[in-house]
Amino acid sequence: VGYLYGVNTLGGVLGAFLAGFVMLPGIQVQGTIFVAAACNLLATAVLLSTAEVRALAGRASTLPRAALGIALFGLMLLVQRPPWDPMLMTAGMYHYIEHFDDHSRQGILDYAVGKYELIFYEEGLSTVVTVAKNRDSGNMWLANNGKIDASTSTDMPTQVLCAILPAQFVEAPDDVLVIGLASGITAGALTLIPDIERLDIVEIEPAIERAARIFSEHNHEVLDDPRVNLMPNDGRNHLLLTEEGTYDLIVSEPSNPWITGVSNLFTREFWEMGKRRLKDGGVWSQWIQMYGMDDDDLLSLLRTFSTVYDHVVVYATIEDADLVLVGSDHPITAGPEAASRLLTWSPELTAQLDEVDVNEALDIVSMLQLTRDDIMDMTERAVLNTDDNMRIEYRAPKHLHIETSWNNMRRMMKHTSVPFAVLPEDPMLYADLARIYQSRDDVTRAWNAMAAAIASLPLQHPVREEWKQELVEWQTEGDEPEDALDERAEDPLAVEQGL
Repeated sequence: VGYLYGVNTLGGVLGAFLAGFVMLPGIQVQGTIFVAAACNLLATAVLLSTAEVRALAGRASTLPRAALGIALFGLMLLVQRPPWDPMLMTAGMYHYIEHFDDHSRQGILDYAVGKYELIFYEEGLSTVVTVAKNRDSGNMWLANNGKIDASTSTDMPTQVLCAILPAQFVEAPDDVLVIGLASGITAGALTLIPDIERLDIVEIEPAIERAARIFSEHNHEVLDDPRVNLMPNDGRNHLLLTEEGTYDLIVSEPSNPWITGVSNLFTREFWEMGKRRLKDGGVWSQWIQMYGMDDDDLLSLLRTFSTVYDHVVVYATIEDADLVLVGSDHPITAGPEAASRLLTWSPELTAQLDEVDVNEALDIVSMLQLTRDDIMDMTERAVLNTDDNMRIEYRAPKHLHIETSWNNMRRMMKHTSVPFAVLPEDPMLYADLARIYQSRDDVTRAWNAMAAAIASLPLQHPVREEWKQELVEWQTEGDEPEDALDERAEDPLAVEQGL
């Protein structure tokens, strides 16, 4: 038994070394699987043949049969080597299986392969990187191990705004860090800010650099910008080796927090370390998802982030999908004045914001969801996510195939209000903001903003009745969420106006 355990241990050590340092880099995943299968079959053939030879006392007539068996095994592997479709092998069925109903072989092929054109495929040391384009829509996406982490359509608002929203609170963003390259769109948006003198990008997988160049039309050829320094390193390790007080702005947009290796970029200890790398008045921007996690997990991340920074604001870049948390130790005033700065920084940045439907300052204000006080109030009993408990890494996967976005949004909306404190007392501005809320299906805040606008007008103002009629039309457009109706009924302005 000791001898067998020793051989097994030696095989485990050698196998891990050969696979990680020789075979995967040299002959990639397909070749490694082929060699492993061939070695196992060959070992089986040798053992069976040897056993037969010994059982028959070494009769010469059995030796040709043993040799023939081994040869047939080898021939079978060469002739019947299975096909390898990169699109199918990186389809991410572990994550996307609930996105379609036909789970037959043909159904999976149609979903994963049929409508896509493969543009890039490379097996890196830490991930398999795929870039493909939808033949119908033209949407191009980048996936790591089958999990889509960037695209040129649905993800654009988050990719752009995760970088740009925090910049409105940094007076002079000279030195900036982006954690995670992916398609390069986030970092590329930052290059449109002329004040930036140095832009460091940390990316652990070298293959991502080659994939990101395919997105040059969308990322403003970020990797060729002379201000950009691409660093092949783990994001956490990079911060560990960086001097304190280095950056004015840090944008952290890694993959999802339930992924091992990525999960330690969402803990209290990591955010505390990152905070020390900011200059005085520096700002941290953090992307967080609302899907694939229940509300307890989301509240855990919100509270953890808010225990690190004294001032926090939360934006929803894509309703019921993506949040951007902005933290600083200096006050953050997320009003129209700060937002207007983003729209006038450079013509290129203005055009980029226009692509994601941000045309005026109120578009940015309307995305504001929570302040730190709101978060601390709604997360009073939430458990922090730390290096020791790694709570999100082990809890979040339980909800990957459950629709959680709506519940998370509902929970958050109960603590969301119109940010009157950062708005000038202007009924016209309140009305404009109300219409933006209405266009976003943010029913409660649309009603409250318009109610405030009406209440701010003189009784005989000519547009007063017009705005009241708008409210009536909004009411008849569709059913409102039950909690929104309750919240609206409790609002004193709404009651005053007989709404």
